[in-house]
Amino acid sequence: MIEVTLRFDAQFRRVTNSDERLLELPENCSLLEALRHSAENYAEAFSKRLFTSAQAVQPTILVFVNENMVNSQEADQYRLKPGDEVSLYTPIAGG
Repeated sequence: MIEVTLRFDAQFRRVTNSDERLLELPENCSLLEALRHSAENYAEAFSKRLFTSAQAVQPTILVFVNENMVNSQEADQYRLKPGDEVSLYTPIAGG
């Protein structure tokens, strides 16, 4: 098992009621698997915000692992390591 920290921005923080969560995951776990595992512990609003209907990461969600952006289309191939920090950011609109 590995431990990974999942951090939330303001919109995810509202649906999870937390700033972060420590995840215990199997070795060789992909980023997508970790996010799906995390979604099982939160209300449906979390999943709706994070995933498409095909259970892929929404292309508008920014995902960082240790301050490096990971393309949502690569989430199923990106392997997490012990101590990684995953941060989720929702789009910001302004004008």
